[in-house]
Amino acid sequence: MDRLLLSLIGFSWSFCFAWDKSMDLRRKSGARGGDEWAVWYHQFCMPGNGVDPGSLSGKALSEHLGRSCPLPGYAGAVPMTALCRGTAAVLQGDLQAVLDALPFRIFWKNGHSAYLGCNRAFATDAGMESPRAIVGKYDHEMFWADQADRYRADDRLVMTSGRSRIDTETIRPTPDGRKIWVRITKVPLFDGEGCAIGVLGAYENITDRKKAEEESLRTEKLESLRILAGGLANDFNNLMTVILGGLSLALMDDKLPANTYRILKEAERACVGSKRLTELLMNSASGVPQFKRPESIPEILQDAVNLGLADSSLRCEMHVDQDLWQVHCNAKQTLRALTNVIVNAREAMQHGGAIKISARNVQLGEGELPPLREGRHVRVSVQDSGIGIPEDHLPKIFDPYFSTKERGSKKGIGLGLTVTYAIIKRQEGHVRVESQTGAGSVVHLYLPAC
Repeated sequence: MDRLLLSLIGFSWSFCFAWDKSMDLRRKSGARGGDEWAVWYHQFCMPGNGVDPGSLSGKALSEHLGRSCPLPGYAGAVPMTALCRGTAAVLQGDLQAVLDALPFRIFWKNGHSAYLGCNRAFATDAGMESPRAIVGKYDHEMFWADQADRYRADDRLVMTSGRSRIDTETIRPTPDGRKIWVRITKVPLFDGEGCAIGVLGAYENITDRKKAEEESLRTEKLESLRILAGGLANDFNNLMTVILGGLSLALMDDKLPANTYRILKEAERACVGSKRLTELLMNSASGVPQFKRPESIPEILQDAVNLGLADSSLRCEMHVDQDLWQVHCNAKQTLRALTNVIVNAREAMQHGGAIKISARNVQLGEGELPPLREGRHVRVSVQDSGIGIPEDHLPKIFDPYFSTKERGSKKGIGLGLTVTYAIIKRQEGHVRVESQTGAGSVVHLYLPAC
């Protein structure tokens, strides 16, 4: 154990000095020398005896090597080797207990990047039953083997440069297949001669903080969209109204040639689509408080299914809790949000099948699902069996105009989930998406219950 590791967890520098001395003596004289130095420290350097370990020479140690150690209240003497083993066990146990109590994941490796130890939190993250199970293992033997080369390169850089890598943010896998954000620090461990002999690492899970940052960034984007829509949407809508009115009048002429009538009709449909786009912009960017009241989700959900799956051959499998709580929401806007999600699911299922929809009561604890408050919520889940969403696209799916579908007047506008997110957020709810390429997607909408 290096002096740095001991000092990091709160041991005095006197203890660290003596420990380093014991390790140095162990290397030079064998295990017995190191054991005897540990006992010498126990006798002379424990707090309260007034002895400075830095002032003691090798002569003081040599006078006690090979002797027995009298203990108060004990008839006879305890062999030094037995005492040192007991002391070492106590020290090692206390050290592991301290490490296990820390709110960080801590590990240390030798110069070949083999694990020498860790605390219980790291062992749990590694899928191990205890910290001892990781001793002697390498990263390529762990479930994160695909990251082993990168971790080993980091270790080598820290040891060869002799410099720490502090607060590096990266994604780390978990035993259950999830990905979490961590902030990791690695520092080199040195021997008594100043040579790097290993790496000490510590990291913390910052996934919740990252999600909060993404939420804040998403809110900023919606605010920018609101400012844009507020300045342009109304004027654009007025211009479209004039154009649409002129087209409607022109189409009333019975003497129009068939080809001209067809062209004007297409222009009219384009104007209607433009007005719909303007309405989407205004709905997604509106900062006006919505009128909310207790509503029954099953009724709104059934209307959304009828609208979202109109003229579709897809089946809908719906499960709603019998005692489903009412939610505090704006029925019209919630209907729009649910319809958007169902339409997205329908467009993802080009080869038919069934969309699975459920509505369940959920009691959330404090901080369980940021940014939602603690308490009662209703969760509506819409699951499709389409092609899924690539992992690198998931953080962008709520961005305005982001779409993985083809562009067109009927789909691929890229505002459906943006509008849904804005509506649900204004009602103090939350939208969460789970997806895997080739296995479909699930959109969860959380709304506060009455």
